[in-house]
Amino acid sequence: MNTKGFEIDFLFFDDNTDARTKDFLHELVEENEQVSLLDFKISSETEYQDHNWDSLKIDRIIAIKNAAIQTALQQKYNYLFLVDSDLVLHPDTLINLVGAKKDFVFSIFWTKFREDSPYTPNAWDYHSWNYYGAESYYKLKNPGIFEVGGGGACTLLSNEILTKGLNFNRLSSMNFPGEDRHFCTRAQALGYGIFVDSRLPCYHLFKDHMVPEASQWYEAGAPREFFDQWLDNSWIQEVEKRFKLDDSPKEKVKKFFYDIKKSFKNHFLN
Repeated sequence: MNTKGFEIDFLFFDDNTDARTKDFLHELVEENEQVSLLDFKISSETEYQDHNWDSLKIDRIIAIKNAAIQTALQQKYNYLFLVDSDLVLHPDTLINLVGAKKDFVFSIFWTKFREDSPYTPNAWDYHSWNYYGAESYYKLKNPGIFEVGGGGACTLLSNEILTKGLNFNRLSSMNFPGEDRHFCTRAQALGYGIFVDSRLPCYHLFKDHMVPEASQWYEAGAPREFFDQWLDNSWIQEVEKRFKLDDSPKEKVKKFFYDIKKSFKNHFLN
């Protein structure tokens, strides 16, 4: 990562189950003064696989991210940059986000969660991961900085917004499972906009088999144009099909029961 012009400290939380990864992380800390481990304990452990989020896993993420916020406040950092471990970043991502001059801004990436769904951005118009129309997808294909309703995973936060008390704690009036939903709502309630930067997309390592492609992308200079092969005319047709289906009575009923099931699971089964 290009850090020219910045004084950077790296903060990790050791939640590894693979001994090789754990050893690598601790060697990194020992060999670099600006690298440290988040010093707090979580008693329980959960196994994350294939985006199988539940309340317990999300509560762990909330605790880790809140601890990072407290560390940033105690150390009086100008910014806190939160990055999920399954992302590969463009080398200039940090410079790009700081240059956006926003209190809450995150980099875009695209994920194909199922074979029958289009590549989806890590940004949405309203909770939970919903859009007003296909145009919300299409505009994010282009380079720019856009105000959205929510998102995250590669997020730059200013000291100003953190000092206002922003945190990842759940809001009892919201039944959305993802921690980013509550976080973004809190930020907006404090009077701050949520912005996504689509100028330098990240590569989301959603599946293990994607590692070679991500490596090739990075070694080639992490070109933005790489993702054009994902977001092509076929993708446009898939997006159009999705929103046509979403407007049909059958799909609305299916989505209604899906939301009920998801809400029940997250509030009563975990």
